[in-house]
Amino acid sequence: MKTQKTLWIRILATFFLAGISAMGILYSCEKEIIQPTSQNNLKENSITIPSNEARETIFICGKAINKDLIDSENHKIGKVTVSNDAKYFYVRIIAQPGYALASSYLYTGLDSNLPMDMNGDLNFSAFNSTILAREYIRERNFSVPLRQLPDDFTASLMVQVANMFDPDGFVYRKTAWADGELIGNVNRGRFFTYRKADCRIQENQAMPD
Repeated sequence: MKTQKTLWIRILATFFLAGISAMGILYSCEKEIIQPTSQNNLKENSITIPSNEARETIFICGKAINKDLIDSENHKIGKVTVSNDAKYFYVRIIAQPGYALASSYLYTGLDSNLPMDMNGDLNFSAFNSTILAREYIRERNFSVPLRQLPDDFTASLMVQVANMFDPDGFVYRKTAWADGELIGNVNRGRFFTYRKADCRIQENQAMPD
């Protein structure tokens, strides 16, 4: 009996150590591929986005606006931050742990020009800014020249998302939208309005007396 009991203890200990090792490998792999920047470490009027060579800090006008990234089942699976400086409108998308982002589609412009399909749903494939990607990462970013946009404009963001802990998550991808007003008849999407933050006000406030 003692020998059998000892054998079971060894088997359970082996499974326990194997489980810890597997979790460690998963965590380290995710850490290597996904490099989010904590918003808590940023100044209120700055955001950090990847450039071609390194991450760079952009000093924005006013305050960044945060929105939830919501899937078709109304689950929050990420965060979207929108802001602008004097030249660009920025959209930063960060997936929650356990999710990864693939292709992303952004519309910016007049409400009357929102691309719609024959079913009365948003036609995201016709959005005017797209990131077509096969690889899955934790963060995606858009920058749209402000000169193309009116002071108040409509924006709509759709992202393809995979659940990294679901064996079929990369095959059956979710579609997620930046939180906003619902629109559509069959596959409903979302849109929101954005007003440009005035950089001149910020510059005047920073000027010495």
